[in-house]
Amino acid sequence: MLPEPIAVTLQVAETLEQLGDARAKAAINDLGPQLFPIIHRAEVRLTGARRLPQELISPENRFRDADRYEMVGIIDVITQVELNDPELQNNLLVHAIIQNLPENPPAEFEVIIDYKGMRRPPIEISDDADNYSLWDIYGWQVQTYAHLRSTHLDSLPILAGVIIYLNELLPTKSDLEALRQETHQRTTDIPAPEIINISELLEQWREENISPDLPLEFRLTRTLRIIPVSPESIQNSLTRFDHVVARIESCRGSEIRSGRIINSWERNASDEDTCTRCDSRTFCPAYSTENLPRLPAIRQR
Repeated sequence: MLPEPIAVTLQVAETLEQLGDARAKAAINDLGPQLFPIIHRAEVRLTGARRLPQELISPENRFRDADRYEMVGIIDVITQVELNDPELQNNLLVHAIIQNLPENPPAEFEVIIDYKGMRRPPIEISDDADNYSLWDIYGWQVQTYAHLRSTHLDSLPILAGVIIYLNELLPTKSDLEALRQETHQRTTDIPAPEIINISELLEQWREENISPDLPLEFRLTRTLRIIPVSPESIQNSLTRFDHVVARIESCRGSEIRSGRIINSWERNASDEDTCTRCDSRTFCPAYSTENLPRLPAIRQR
């Protein structure tokens, strides 16, 4: 018999594997019929260079002689949409894209599609200009991909990007709990409709269940995020990208100058996943305070 800690680990791994298999099947069966017919190219590599914004970096933290930085990425899928193609008239994904296009689009254009192995993030509004949410970051990423793709000689006009949040095809119990909270707080652009009683679904949840039976239309709506692309939106995203690069360079320069990691890099402890993946979490005071177990206090007499 396996020791209990190992048995628990294997059980969790088996559950995660089952969830991954179930989500892969849902993606093929529910999304595949809409996506596969419009795939033109997959795994398209992108590269480009931009001027390094030295003016945004304080003089004491400038440590490079380079005046440009490289941008690299991979587009998961590029689609070519022909509005007059009779085979696309009943395609739900194409219809969703068309609804978000500008007036009088060209007869043929490209759409960038990017997969995300996550749930649809909430729309977080912050007064801090440097505090970006995942909603903002992934939107800017698509715009940046559109810019890099437009430099290719074989590209067509790029009118939109699509982010596919694969976890929405088969949400877990924690996903539903997050959706209930975001619907209540009005921090999601696709809330649960009144016909879906999330509290009741959670009460009926069984440990052996992977996901409750949610309507396909609702799951697809949560899965797809259509982002219009224009010269103005691309330029805004590139400017945001420049500012992020400058912040990274400033932190790196400070670390080189002082020899200290914690004091040099900005903290983002508000995002749990960021902390979990950070290499510095083992000695970060902020992470230790929130996540590591603590001994009970000794009452002084």
